[in-house]
Amino acid sequence: MTGSLGARPANYERLVAVNLGRESVDEETATTLELGPNSCAAGASG
Repeated sequence: MTGSLGARPANYERLVAVNLGRESVDEETATTLELGPNSCAAGASG
């Protein structure tokens, strides 16, 4: 399964930092990060 994964999202390191509580962001930034491209999916259905 990991062989078909694409490149990590441009903001990957920041997303990890926020999710682990290493970085705090305001609500607007959190929304922007949440609405970013969904390139983290492990596979496509179809």
